[in-house]
Amino acid sequence: MTSARGGFELIDLLDRLRPAPPIVDALRHAEPSPGRVHRLAPHEVAGSAPPVGGHDLGLARALELARDARHPRCPASVTVFAIEAGDVTTFSETMSPAVTAAIGGLAREIHEALARGDAI
Repeated sequence: MTSARGGFELIDLLDRLRPAPPIVDALRHAEPSPGRVHRLAPHEVAGSAPPVGGHDLGLARALELARDARHPRCPASVTVFAIEAGDVTTFSETMSPAVTAAIGGLAREIHEALARGDAI
């Protein structure tokens, strides 16, 4: 599933999917190695990118607030797979070959783990 939702909208989306699926996103790094994959917890990506709108919340903050409020839709845990991107300022309809390869490999890895019933 592809979604550009963030904050509480993402919490509501995750509510419909049990167990909570991993989140795959791009990662901007000071010294990028395009295509390198990081497995992170939401708190490890807090503040890594500014929210799109002034009223948006990042993933880590939305999960924190939902848990504090005992939100019934808040997943117990979420894994984030972040793929390092090279150029994050140029708009394009294509990705670099390294990022494209990383996405394909990560998608296969996640699919196989879920098919085996492994926790991600």
